[in-house]
Amino acid sequence: MTEAFGRFGLTLTPGAPGVIQWNGSHDGRAWEAWLGARRKNIYYGDIRLRRTIGYKLRLEAETPVMMNAFVMPAHVATSFVMRFLHRRGGLVLMPSPPPELEQFRVVTCDPVWTAALLARPEAARLIASLVEFRSGWGESGDIYFQPGRLHYTSPQLQLADVDVEKVAATMQHLAALAREAEQLPPPTTPAAAAPPGAQVGRLFLVLAALSVGALAVLAIGALLIGLLAWLVLR
Repeated sequence: MTEAFGRFGLTLTPGAPGVIQWNGSHDGRAWEAWLGARRKNIYYGDIRLRRTIGYKLRLEAETPVMMNAFVMPAHVATSFVMRFLHRRGGLVLMPSPPPELEQFRVVTCDPVWTAALLARPEAARLIASLVEFRSGWGESGDIYFQPGRLHYTSPQLQLADVDVEKVAATMQHLAALAREAEQLPPPTTPAAAAPPGAQVGRLFLVLAALSVGALAVLAIGALLIGLLAWLVLR
């Protein structure tokens, strides 16, 4: 993997436990890359083991575009909780995506600019080549703009998938998408520069949405159980 990123001028740097990190410059812009393990608990009776089930590759490319725009699976973007969070964040759900992205929806702070980007056939093709729809929560690829950065997170991968060809194709497609965005006029409502911790904040919002949804399901389940008990005891 280090060889794969080294071809593009990215070098290995110290990262958090369980995360391999690279950074450097390529295609006239700064890049950062992370490869993090995804783990789950496996139980054998009273014994709990943590097993690595796959990896997520994340790339960030520098761009002068000042934009907040997120490509999400449709079932996530249109959920009640996520729509509420988008409104609170000043984001708008775009109506219909291009045919290449029929399983996805886009939320943005500037619908006019985002519509112009999606109307570019090459931009739509590049986004479709990077995201990959999978029905499980958090399993699809992820593309989003934040002010000054273009982000990509892969679907779940195995180590054998993260080879020179995979890294090369992903970086080339992401760089080409950044150039497509940079050819558009600047947004009419540019987003402010992302403050430190913006990544943590976005992750918190997504987890909060999932947590609230889970709590709602539990609450409905508890209500139904209570109603059933009341009917039985009458």
